[in-house]
Amino acid sequence: MLGSIARHAASEATRRGAFERLGGDAAEILAVAMNSEHKDTAIAAVDLISDRSELDQVVSRAREQEAR
Repeated sequence: MLGSIARHAASEATRRGAFERLGGDAAEILAVAMNSEHKDTAIAAVDLISDRSELDQVVSRAREQEAR
């Protein structure tokens, strides 16, 4: 639920709040990086990814161009 809010909420404050509550859930962070409708949230998610294969996934499939 929080991941969906972080990806799609219209309000930046709401997106950021949901994203911060994801904690260390790597799968949700990756999903936000690849599927966020908003640049700010996608970039914040990418900043937390350190696994090279996950970063490669973001580069090849990210919805938000700036996240690549």
